[in-house]
Amino acid sequence: MSVYLGTYKDPGRIQSLLYGNFFSLEEKHIAVAFPDRLEFWKINQDNSISKECSFKVSGVVVCCAVVKFRPTDQVHSIATLDSNNRLLIHSIADDFSQGKDGFKVRIRAELDSTISAMNTHGPKMFALGKMDELVIHFQEASVEYCTWTVSSNDVVKFQSFRQQKGGLIRDIAQLGGDHFSRNFLLIVHVSQNSFRGIIVKPSGDELKEDEKYPPFDIASDYNYSIPYYGKEGGAIMIGRNTLTVCLANAAFSSDLDISGGRFSHVVPFVNPQSFLAFTAKGKVGLIQIETEGGELTAVDFDIFASIPRASHVVALDDQKYFVAGDLCDHSLVQFIPGKEEGQIELKVLGKILNSAPIIDVLAIEDRCDRRLVVSTGGFSEGKLVIIKDGMKLNCLTSIPQPTEPVIYQLHKASPDPKGSLFLLIHDNDAYYLSVSPGNLKMVKQEESPESLPIFQKFQSTSHISCINGNFFVQINSDGFYIWKNRTEIVSGPGSSCGHANNFGFICIAEGEMVRWYYFDQKTEKLILWCQQRFLKPVQAVRFVEPDNEKCTLCVVFLQTENEFYLVDIEKSENRPLKFATICSVPGEIFTDVTICRFAPDATFLFVSTDLGKLEYFVLDEDTGKVKYKKPIHIGVRPLKFCKVIVKDQLHVLICSDQVSVVRYEAGALTFCHLDVKELNSVFNLEHFGDMLLYHKENELSIGVIPGKQTKSFVPIHIGETIEKMHYDKATNMIIAAASNEMVIGPNNKDKATKPPSVITAFEMAQTQPWTGGDISEPSIPARYYVSAYSLVALDGDRYMPIGVVHMALREEITCIVSGTALGKNFIIVGTGIAKEHTDKMDSGRLLLYEVNRPTSESNVVFKCVAEKICNGGIIAAKISKKNVIRVLMESQTMEFVLDEIQGNFDVKNSESLGNCVYSVTSKFNSTGDLLIYSDVLNPVSLIRFFEDAPQERICSSFDYKFMFNMDFLTRHYIIGFSNNFTSTVFTDLEAENEGENESTFKLRALGTTKVGYIPNNIRSGTPFLPIFYKNTTLSKNARYFGTICGAIGVIIHIEPQIFKLLKNAEICLANYFNDGKNMDDSVPFVDGDYLSRMLNIEDVEKVFEDVEIPDGIQQGNLKKHLVIFKYARELWKLHL
Repeated sequence: MSVYLGTYKDPGRIQSLLYGNFFSLEEKHIAVAFPDRLEFWKINQDNSISKECSFKVSGVVVCCAVVKFRPTDQVHSIATLDSNNRLLIHSIADDFSQGKDGFKVRIRAELDSTISAMNTHGPKMFALGKMDELVIHFQEASVEYCTWTVSSNDVVKFQSFRQQKGGLIRDIAQLGGDHFSRNFLLIVHVSQNSFRGIIVKPSGDELKEDEKYPPFDIASDYNYSIPYYGKEGGAIMIGRNTLTVCLANAAFSSDLDISGGRFSHVVPFVNPQSFLAFTAKGKVGLIQIETEGGELTAVDFDIFASIPRASHVVALDDQKYFVAGDLCDHSLVQFIPGKEEGQIELKVLGKILNSAPIIDVLAIEDRCDRRLVVSTGGFSEGKLVIIKDGMKLNCLTSIPQPTEPVIYQLHKASPDPKGSLFLLIHDNDAYYLSVSPGNLKMVKQEESPESLPIFQKFQSTSHISCINGNFFVQINSDGFYIWKNRTEIVSGPGSSCGHANNFGFICIAEGEMVRWYYFDQKTEKLILWCQQRFLKPVQAVRFVEPDNEKCTLCVVFLQTENEFYLVDIEKSENRPLKFATICSVPGEIFTDVTICRFAPDATFLFVSTDLGKLEYFVLDEDTGKVKYKKPIHIGVRPLKFCKVIVKDQLHVLICSDQVSVVRYEAGALTFCHLDVKELNSVFNLEHFGDMLLYHKENELSIGVIPGKQTKSFVPIHIGETIEKMHYDKATNMIIAAASNEMVIGPNNKDKATKPPSVITAFEMAQTQPWTGGDISEPSIPARYYVSAYSLVALDGDRYMPIGVVHMALREEITCIVSGTALGKNFIIVGTGIAKEHTDKMDSGRLLLYEVNRPTSESNVVFKCVAEKICNGGIIAAKISKKNVIRVLMESQTMEFVLDEIQGNFDVKNSESLGNCVYSVTSKFNSTGDLLIYSDVLNPVSLIRFFEDAPQERICSSFDYKFMFNMDFLTRHYIIGFSNNFTSTVFTDLEAENEGENESTFKLRALGTTKVGYIPNNIRSGTPFLPIFYKNTTLSKNARYFGTICGAIGVIIHIEPQIFKLLKNAEICLANYFNDGKNMDDSVPFVDGDYLSRMLNIEDVEKVFEDVEIPDGIQQGNLKKHLVIFKYARELWKLHL
């Protein structure tokens, strides 16, 4: 068994933030450390943030510090520490000839981690002296001191030693002031309730207490420290209710009232005595201290603003700060001091989407507009992020247009041979807009040239267009008019609706009658071409391609029948319609139509109604026959269509509150997202098929769409944590569990309140009361929080609630599984509740719901069919092939069958699992007859279920426990991820070579590798495979996952020969890059991201010239690197 691991989306959780001159003295950058890379961001003049460059880092970065490679360097370097206790110094040094490409690892060192346990408060490090010394605290009982020297020929000598103390070291603190340049503060445990501050200084190979500065006491509530750069120098230690200031001569303590929660971050403000303090509850306050004569004289703290909770904060220039969100988006903010003392204005300058942690991830695959739905954030900051393939709309030029106008394109009417002319109507005013690449010019119609008419009566206008650039058509309710220059030359009867193409045909409807006219441009006469009476009043008529002289196809949309006719007119007058094809579509109001000729054998008719759905048909233009396709929901607003040429290929923009782009590829329509919202009006320019005129955000702009597709991320705020998502294809709904924070007042007297969300605002919510005994809240003399869960049905396109069931207070939804019986859709919901108000779930229940999409007759989505109270929380559940419901509880498994008559579950079987402490993860296979689960203290266990025999349990060795997530790759192979960033493959198959080395454990571990993430969930599917690719052997057992750090990736089972080939290639790459990557060909894992680095090598043939090609996959005379590329590309399709 061999496994390929690849990443679709890089980790998004920020591990550290630094600010400095990393590439030159002229530019500063924010260095953003993610678990797997360093990115450098630049703050532009308009306060936008752009990513300048990115560098991959091996291992998982846990903390960073600003250092210098040489003490004489004028630019800064960066030290990173990873989860394997490996220290890297990254620097551009003094080699600026390569630009940012010269930034690379200059020092690589392994730190000893065998002395004591890891620091439970997280690692911390900072530079000393001339920034070529580094002190690191990552273990509880020791501090690592590192220094390095660089010779004239760039030879590095690195040294480190470890200082141990008799007790535990709580923290290290940086000291401000020149006299403290090589000193730092050790904060050590004296007892359970107190700490002691000791100022130390490196001396030789040890850290010595500096006798000039006596030790001092620090309060037991200590939490955070920051260097103090006032005249005296020193440090400030902040606790929950105290503040300790260490100055040059002594230390002083003061009380501190923090009503906004403990401090999570403190950063300098406008002067050395002022600090901004960010609390864990999302408050921002100002700390001001005063000193005189080496003593602390005053401390003041005031909260002045609220901001989402921060995970990291870095101070920039001009009182600007970058705030990395914890469960929320990242922000660029500015704190502006007011005229009065203590007055500060908080100004949010911009936001960046944060997609970490990923709580759940769900692929909606079986649609041409496939997408990935990601649940991230938490509680009030909870949101969904919709990930699609996307394209960008680059703005070339724009002019202000505060309100949305009605826009008509006047074909061939522009006096500029390469320009386009449009008519803009706002209220009763009309303007002519001349458009050419890079230029927009607008004038009132009264001030336009004499060759252009002055239109009137806009309140009743349904259409305005131009015939071959010489005549202008205006269709109003009281009649239609044809203009030449500013003279009205022809008029026609009134109509309820009408349309015209650009070559003389005019279609108008009044009641059930539709008439087609032709305007002869030579004689300037109007001819009644043909007419047709329909069975119902006509709502709209429209030429499907008004700018094509050879196409006279029209749609006639009826008012009450939810159907339209596709008609064509003959080439000579007074002839009946060529054909009238009836097409039925849901919806009441027709809004737009277009014909799309993507290929000679691929012509589609796109139709929009008021429901925001794209109704589309395969069209035979010769016969008028259409084939109805499944509709696609684009947005909540009626759709508008616009064709555009991108890279010589037809694309169709579908505009609503969201904008999608459609193209035809490999025999299928493919949909991707355009990175704009609320694109109100959009037109292509006549002479430039790749350019667009559009109105957006109070501007009229000219833009162009580059051909390259990118990932598109669309956030949708929910206001609660969404988890355990399940897509119901039959109803196009996402069924999920949602959790919110509920506040319980002191002594349970105050009414519980929930923070507002789209779920609490849902007015038709149901409640599922607890029927298993008393679960009332205890009387506690304090306010506290509990989780309130709801079962939610979200629309599969709009992602808004259409059904909600509130669970009992503190009843947690632990699992959701689906099934079908008797033509109905069901879901089984497992819950758990701690009745005794502890962390252990001592009760739970199984709930069976029939699920239906709301209709005009009934808005009930969840109908409760059966309920079963259980003596323990439900951890996992699955419906087997014979409709037996198998359940895992904390210390037992149970099997139920449904009694539909009584509305209950009957127990079929129950078996104990022994002494289980706490189940970390569990997963049934697809058929429900295998269960894998991991306990905190017990080894990984596999349970086999049988129809008419007791279950069987097999275990791994005790080396494998506390697996954070597990899943079945096949029936006999299982993958698990532990909380120390490792992945292991297990099997229940017996070893091939029996004998002395055979494991006594029936669940064998085949191999373990280090990974840079911990998946929160693993699902079956290939959501990133383009829709026009067919599944192959490589993709049949594919899995995808979302992680705590915000990464999304794939797990793919590969054949032994392919594994051997790619593993050999991976080893060649490791030798080529010499980046310290540990390669072991006995470990059954291939790193797909590392393999993709071959794409950046110029002479890749030479790198793989000695690689061994396994027997059976040699491709004739194909060169070795091309053989590797062929197989790697098949896997890259699944995630790159």
